[in-house]
Amino acid sequence: MSDLEQELIRAEHDGWRALASGRGAEHYRRHLAENAVMAFSFGVLSRQEAIGAMEAAPPWSNFELIKPRVVELSPDSGIVVYR
Repeated sequence: MSDLEQELIRAEHDGWRALASGRGAEHYRRHLAENAVMAFSFGVLSRQEAIGAMEAAPPWSNFELIKPRVVELSPDSGIVVYR
């Protein structure tokens, strides 16, 4: 696994741990780019919409990233996908 893959998968786990601990909005406020969007099974939310939803939601009780992998977009960027 490349350094980029390891870094992005670790960052994804960090975000989920923040959501599970009730610190999701704080975490993503620090780490999401201003023009970020987040894709969910129900649709796509802007950065502001996603952070607002995190603030309103209770902490996750658990999470599991099944078969995470990275689709590299460039030498220093990629998209983390998993089930």
